[in-house]
Amino acid sequence: EIRKVPEIYILALTKFYSSLAGLSEEQKALCKRAMSVLTEQGMIFAYFKKLAAYADIPGDIMDKEIIEYHGSPVGRPILMVRILPDEEEYHEEELRMVYKGIYIRQKLLFVGEIMEYEVYEDEDGVRVKKAEGELSCTEVPAGDKRNRFSCLNAMSLHLGTKDDRKLKETMTKYVTDNLAVEKLFPLA
Repeated sequence: EIRKVPEIYILALTKFYSSLAGLSEEQKALCKRAMSVLTEQGMIFAYFKKLAAYADIPGDIMDKEIIEYHGSPVGRPILMVRILPDEEEYHEEELRMVYKGIYIRQKLLFVGEIMEYEVYEDEDGVRVKKAEGELSCTEVPAGDKRNRFSCLNAMSLHLGTKDDRKLKETMTKYVTDNLAVEKLFPLA
């Protein structure tokens, strides 16, 4: 029973699985159950996207880029972000602790946007930079559920790479899905 296994072992197993080129059928089944347990508990990590081919990862995880910061479980790290090319100044956003000392921030990015970030912690009343980096949306994630956001991003990617065949397929999928939603769920 996987629910009786300590969380740290489930995390270690799924992190290990994310580093493998492929999984056996038994590993896929175990991965699916482990991911279900972790996501039900609100645990989200950047490496989850690598497991999308083997487990049901919610679309709101797959749609977003994830900043993952490992810091002190006491205190609160401070996240400063800006989205290029539109923002020049950094602004503060909240990091959420998902496990002891592991913090995340999910952010929706479109193709061409770059999120630059800096993470600070207070040490004796002084704000000290502990990490920095940048994330961008450069590809449609593996195991993509083909929702409307990912279709829009895929269209931008295919337009940029001048892949007319894939662009047409994605555009057709987007319009078809949109019409199906309108027919199935009319707004009064």
